[in-house]
Amino acid sequence: MENLTIKSGGLAAYLIGRNNVIRHCRIEVEGHEAVALFGANNQLIDNEIIVRRTLPPPVAQDNSRPRFGTYYLDYAAIWIRDAPGLIIRGNKITIEGLFNAEQAILLANSPDVVIEDNEVTGANNLYKALDGQSSARAHNNRKRFGKWPEN
Repeated sequence: MENLTIKSGGLAAYLIGRNNVIRHCRIEVEGHEAVALFGANNQLIDNEIIVRRTLPPPVAQDNSRPRFGTYYLDYAAIWIRDAPGLIIRGNKITIEGLFNAEQAILLANSPDVVIEDNEVTGANNLYKALDGQSSARAHNNRKRFGKWPEN
């Protein structure tokens, strides 16, 4: 996906497979998650991602949330699963609404993820690894008001 504008009432991009690329896109959602990527060697490069959270996150029994085959109940602008070697670079991620997100990016079963040169507004943390198989190398990411400890 390149050079697209995507507006959605919920999840805007859900890609499964190897070597997918989302580049130079503007992605706007009214909800809690904008992008979900599954598969090795995907890339999320130079995008503008805007998540407008107008309501609190749904409770666990709410069936309106897309199911990603996971037991995790956390929300983030970018959801990564089974994605070794993923690159998240040069994105502008903005989370707006009634409350900050705990994290901008969630990783599940995703080792060796590269997160660099991103600008994030509205999240308390850059990313969270949800299991022992996930790891990330975060470098030169900017928070609107300061830096995260892992940078």
